[in-house]
Amino acid sequence: MDFNFLFSPDTIITSISTNLNISSQQIGATIKLLEEDNSIPFIARYRKDITNNLNEIQLRDIKHEWDYLNSLNDLKKHVYGSIDEQKKLTPLLIDQLIRAKAISEVNDLYAPFKRVRKTKADIAKENGLGPLAEKIINLDTTPLEELVAPFLTSKILDESSALQGAVEILSDQIGHDMDIKNNVREVIRETGVIQVKISEGISPTDEKAQVYKDYFDYQEEIKTIASHRILAINRAIKEGILDKRIDTDSREDIINNLKKNFIPENETSKDLPESTTYVSKSISHAYTRYLAPSAKAGLWLEAREDAFKHAIAIFAKNVENLLLTPPIKGHTILGLDPAYRTGCKTAIVNSRGKLINTDVLYLHDNNSEKKNKDTSKLNQLISENGISLIVIGDGTASRETEEIVVSSTARQKANIPYLIVSEAGASVYSASKLAAEEFPDLDVSLRGTISICRRVQDPLAELVKIDPKSIGVGQYQHDIPQKGLESTLTEVVESVVNRVGVDINHASPALLSYISGISKTQAQVIYDHVQKEKLKSREEISKIKGIGPKTFEQAAGFLRIIDEPLNPLDSTGIHPESYDIALLLLNYLNFSLTDILIPEKRNTLNNLLDNLDRKKFLLSQSQKAGDYTLNDVINALKSPFRDPREDLQAPILRTNLVDMDSLEEGMELSGTVKNVTSFGAFIDIGIKINGLVHVSELANRFVDNPFEIVKPGERVKVKIISIEKERNRIGLSMKQTEEAMKNKQEGFSKKKGRNVTRDVVKQSQVPTKGKFSLNDLKLSMDSNYNKKKR
Repeated sequence: MDFNFLFSPDTIITSISTNLNISSQQIGATIKLLEEDNSIPFIARYRKDITNNLNEIQLRDIKHEWDYLNSLNDLKKHVYGSIDEQKKLTPLLIDQLIRAKAISEVNDLYAPFKRVRKTKADIAKENGLGPLAEKIINLDTTPLEELVAPFLTSKILDESSALQGAVEILSDQIGHDMDIKNNVREVIRETGVIQVKISEGISPTDEKAQVYKDYFDYQEEIKTIASHRILAINRAIKEGILDKRIDTDSREDIINNLKKNFIPENETSKDLPESTTYVSKSISHAYTRYLAPSAKAGLWLEAREDAFKHAIAIFAKNVENLLLTPPIKGHTILGLDPAYRTGCKTAIVNSRGKLINTDVLYLHDNNSEKKNKDTSKLNQLISENGISLIVIGDGTASRETEEIVVSSTARQKANIPYLIVSEAGASVYSASKLAAEEFPDLDVSLRGTISICRRVQDPLAELVKIDPKSIGVGQYQHDIPQKGLESTLTEVVESVVNRVGVDINHASPALLSYISGISKTQAQVIYDHVQKEKLKSREEISKIKGIGPKTFEQAAGFLRIIDEPLNPLDSTGIHPESYDIALLLLNYLNFSLTDILIPEKRNTLNNLLDNLDRKKFLLSQSQKAGDYTLNDVINALKSPFRDPREDLQAPILRTNLVDMDSLEEGMELSGTVKNVTSFGAFIDIGIKINGLVHVSELANRFVDNPFEIVKPGERVKVKIISIEKERNRIGLSMKQTEEAMKNKQEGFSKKKGRNVTRDVVKQSQVPTKGKFSLNDLKLSMDSNYNKKKR
């Protein structure tokens, strides 16, 4: 057998094709592009004709599968070679190694061959009891005394020791058989229940323990438990507050069905050989010592890994939507970072984000004279600087500062809108090297206030300066494996930055570093160059030292020249390699390049582009442009300066104050989605605390994934359904609003008997392999296990 052939690239591509339901041709083309050092944003945007229009998600899935299966491939080869060196390879083991689809399965197969300490089974084999175990498993009819006699030695002194050694060998073999392990795991997956209790020695009234009081005596089927519950239990276990175990009522059924694979069912016990007793003992021992512990540990790890992946996905989606928040342009902004004792830090920036003024105002000082003086100073800052928008950080003293701002603007009859902005990550930025370089002479605390202002003007440009993990929109983010979280968030930021594009003449090194093909070093080089001399064309990018042809190819389409470009196409998402097509197309329609800058002419151009006979155009120009490339060029000419963020809803600007006392059940309000979790969405309705729309209140149907309904930054209508002042909790509903009730469709997809309001929501469960019958338990066809034909 040519073992290496089983792990060829073609085999891996076929496997990915099956897993992702994408053609082998598309996967092969994608792998080739990736191996040629093309970035995923570049492939998704400018190589659609090669991949047949695969999107970024599909491309990343292909890359992840390719990397994983190659790692699996390498591990299989290593394990195969190692076991072969030990002279312990069997046809069954090779077959199981070939069929293994996960790294965990290969590690399970390899485990018995890399044990450092000898087990009782190893010692029994060394003492020559392997052949006895084989005779027993094959139900040898020889009387036990005669069967055991040849194996008695100076080390094996009696029949009992010999039989016990044989049982150890058999239970070890049964307990480590991959097929049996997988089958037992699937049965326990279907029947297993996670039971959670407070740890011994922990008081239920302990403050830390109270966080987990819902789990002091809790149980749920492992196949239905929600990911956020797994994460909560996992954290409590790490903190020593809770203990968990997995129980199943299928123990006897599993053992009995295993026995049916070894012991004939159609014979009475008196007709069976004496060795049958020891086969039964071996199976029971294998289940208790190996199969059940392995299955339960594996299922918990699976559930935990799945919960981690789900949490990372939620975190990533929240970050993506936060980065895509539409900019609020054209405002001179006054920013306030509230505080009591240390004063409110203020910053004023103009419409381009340039710093005008900073100060510290003691708006909450105990000294009324000082407080009144600084409140007057606030009024002066607003009136003298032409402030058109005020942003307030959401930290300590935010609510009190909001009251003063509303009072001040009302007194001036200015009616200036304000916005409460998340401070998450502002302190991280203010203490960073980048902030020190931008504002070397400013106090650290004032730098954070500038960041708060700028993240309203251009959230993407400002938030990329901060580690995505510090933005504060994740669920159990500190419990998640950080490497996986960082990798995913980097992909998300990279995706958004390239989707939006970057004005190269006004971009920070942090923003440039996420552009396709550009490293952090190259980003700094570009930034330094632009500080000395603004670029007038994309062509000039290629002349910057350190920017080679490959980097230019990967980056050029995502870098824009917005201010007075020499070539208007340099302001668009059209790649320089497609400029010829764009020019031919404009000439074909009797338009010039500069016409795309004139709105009136662009309207006429758009009508002509909508009705273009594309095949006729390509034939007339002897062009071989692909359909997808031509389509993208046409769309870019129709909307040359399109920002995808403009399609989304801008944050709600407020002019008056709402407080908890003014709220009543039944009241309907507009709000902004602040965060989405697996159990619902938190909504900013203009007061200090965010209300919660539980997943069961999102829509008039069963919602498996809250992101199907809402995303951070989105404006929503909500109805107040509960107010708990003492606990600072507000319950909201989207499905009970007057508008939602009017639009309620007949026959919405709520299945009869399905409880959509239950507290436990089925989320991102570990995928099962279908319904599993206990009778499906079967033994692998290993020669040592074959039943003797009778």
